Amino acid sequence: MSFNKNIQSILLIYTGYSDGIHPEDDVQVIQLGILYLGTVLKQHGYKVKILNTYYPDTEKISQEIKNENINIVGFYTTTENIYRCLRCAGELKSNSPDVLIIMGGPHASIKDIDILEEEKSVDIIIRKEGEYTLLEVVKCYSLLSKNLRNIKGITYRKDNKILRNPDRPLIENLDSIPLPDRDLLSESLRSFDITYPRIITGRGCPFSCAFCYEGFSGSKYRMRSAENVLSEIDYLLKRGNVKYIRFMDDTFTISPLRTLKICRGLRERREKGFLWFAEGRVDILAKHPDLIYEMSMAGLVNLHIGVECADQKTLDIYKKNITLEQVEKVVKTCCKAQIPLISMNFILGGPVDSKEVYYKNLDFIKKLMKLAPGRLQITSALLIPFPGTKISNHPEKYGLNIIDPLCKTGITNETCYCETEFLNKYELIRMKRNFDMEVDKIIIETSRSVPVELLEEHFRLPFYGIRSYWQYLLSYDPGIRRFFNWRLHKLYYYINEIKQEEILDFYPTRTYNLNYNDENLILLDKLYGQELLDPCESKLYEISSGKISFREIIQLGKEKIFSELPEDEVYKKVLDFYIKMEKLCAVIFAKI
Repeated sequence: MSFNKNIQSILLIYTGYSDGIHPEDDVQVIQLGILYLGTVLKQHGYKVKILNTYYPDTEKISQEIKNENINIVGFYTTTENIYRCLRCAGELKSNSPDVLIIMGGPHASIKDIDILEEEKSVDIIIRKEGEYTLLEVVKCYSLLSKNLRNIKGITYRKDNKILRNPDRPLIENLDSIPLPDRDLLSESLRSFDITYPRIITGRGCPFSCAFCYEGFSGSKYRMRSAENVLSEIDYLLKRGNVKYIRFMDDTFTISPLRTLKICRGLRERREKGFLWFAEGRVDILAKHPDLIYEMSMAGLVNLHIGVECADQKTLDIYKKNITLEQVEKVVKTCCKAQIPLISMNFILGGPVDSKEVYYKNLDFIKKLMKLAPGRLQITSALLIPFPGTKISNHPEKYGLNIIDPLCKTGITNETCYCETEFLNKYELIRMKRNFDMEVDKIIIETSRSVPVELLEEHFRLPFYGIRSYWQYLLSYDPGIRRFFNWRLHKLYYYINEIKQEEILDFYPTRTYNLNYNDENLILLDKLYGQELLDPCESKLYEISSGKISFREIIQLGKEKIFSELPEDEVYKKVLDFYIKMEKLCAVIFAKI
């Protein structure tokens, strides 16, 4: 490689694989890591362009490299996207042989030697944190120097040899890193980021979960100060209408005092009306339950807690350092604190996983659903043997057989890469499919006992860019969907919102189409099954058309349905009927 001109422009790329469900070039693909890299380079006078895309057009990128005199291209790699990154790098290098190709990110940091041995188009690997390592590399080449031996944290090729320099010390003071310059984002991403920004408040992890990348960001957890985090929040709020902030740290709550300071600061800014997401450690939250209430009052709408499995033996093998009792305690507290969404993931196909563990997971989910009906969001994933993890390095110690160590046979989380002592890949894939269907059944059955007000909250969350699984699944129920779509308008009311002296002039409106059994009784087609109305209820539901007032229905009820009852009892019968129907989302009251 020969550089005969100063560095003029640097291109940083994050690409991956789309799920194919949405055709657009996903506007939510924002990788904060390369945004930090670009910010540092920009502050030192370099021209930086960032490309976030699920649909990389290598011909177009190659043309941009030539037109804009781009000298360096960097890729952020994960185990999921590494193969697409390598193919892109090969095509770009073939079109522009003098361009310097750099890779970083968790996968490249761990598999640096393998990548350089297998792919000649890659010139340098930047391991772990890259802000100042990349800056030194760029300076080196912009000064027409090829002497990389003094740059810590890189692996590179020289004279057909692969050299690995010592690790760079971790950045101790994260407040010293400049806030990410979001003007580097493309116009569409910048627009999305204004409304739904993401923030990282810490790096590293002091825990050693066997399935997690070990040592990528360092075992020492380093935190930005609460003041520094809030300064970024203020910057975001000044840019535009923020609706939903996602704190992307796995360990946001690791310091209760810092979390409390951030929550107090967010609460002071709540007049802006934004909501937020965070992940929390179960053991810490169980020990500090008051923190959950503070987070709720500060606008927390979705708390993700790491559960992974309902078998304590498996959790201990993972070295999760949590108990199922702690999970239950946190879920109870979240429910009392009225946090709308409590998210958790279950790993299938883990150590000692069997059909017995499968049923333990489902039983535990049912138990948690009863503790917090309408709030739990459950996802599942097949175990991924990420490179560098304890499971990947020593699968035999965990009773696992890795059948695809390169993770090339499919999309991660949905593909079986390893088998357990008791279950092969075919059984595990069927297990995941059945698990997801069983969770859906649990949600649908639980929906019977979820308060209407909480369901409404789920149907309002999309206005903040949040679509809960409850809202997604229950939207298949036509009556529920119609009920909450109407509730979005001020024309429609709950019964308890209407003054007693005014209710006679409101119009009960059914949400389900009329459907009859062989005895001409009405069946409500609920998602969980059909609700059969008795003869009197069926007659009342027929006339709840939204065109007949409550007053008129009372009169019709007295004349044709409850003719033997006194007028005051007719009123009570009809009102009780509508209270029952409202709980089923089967009737709503229109003002006119």
